[in-house]
Amino acid sequence: MFARILDSIPVERAQDLIKLGSGTAFVHHSQLHGLLCNSFQSLNLLAAFKSQVHEGDSIQIADNEPLIVTEILSDNCAQLKPSDASNRCPHTAASSLPYKIIPKIDQSQMYSTVTQRFLQSRCVGIFPEGGSHDRSELLPLKAGAIIMALGAMVEHPQLEIAIVPVGLNYFHADKFRSRAVIEYGPPIYFDKSLVSKYAEGGAAKHKAIETGLSMILKSLRELTLTAPDYERLTVLHPDILITTS
Repeated sequence: MFARILDSIPVERAQDLIKLGSGTAFVHHSQLHGLLCNSFQSLNLLAAFKSQVHEGDSIQIADNEPLIVTEILSDNCAQLKPSDASNRCPHTAASSLPYKIIPKIDQSQMYSTVTQRFLQSRCVGIFPEGGSHDRSELLPLKAGAIIMALGAMVEHPQLEIAIVPVGLNYFHADKFRSRAVIEYGPPIYFDKSLVSKYAEGGAAKHKAIETGLSMILKSLRELTLTAPDYERLTVLHPDILITTS
């Protein structure tokens, strides 16, 4: 209800759609092999890659890094994108383990909606860490924010998009209407050369994304001051003017 009032843009997340695959699996020569699962929890379940897994999905065995599926060869065999991560997965049928299927999410509609907001000169707010959290330090940034900005500027060269970094520091997160400090940094504008590199694709595109994320991270770090309480925060940052309580 609150999200609808704010006119939020829905974002589907792969982690919300993870499911357990049938049978068990192991990795051998960049291929995923499925086996019969014969345990008290699942009665003789066979791997069913053709019906359960799609190209672009990721497979996670135990706590290993997810591996991307590039082709479904049969119900019990799939080709994987070569990766060093496979070295940490079970390599023999004897060590075959249960696995999770992480679906590939098509975010094209979401990015299209964001671009339309930009064309209407509207603002889009995003947590660049991938979501909100109650930790005091910054988490690693996701690429979505920079992809939205550079992607829209490539598609519509007349657009000039600025990213405004916002630092949020709050206290007593478990209490309703507890005091918070919000600080806005100077807008970040992207050079046309960075947009051109993004448009090139491949390695140039990845480099443009890394450069843009570094700019955002630098600004956010300058705004994210941590302190155990509001009084000590004002000592560290005496020019704070905007507070709520």
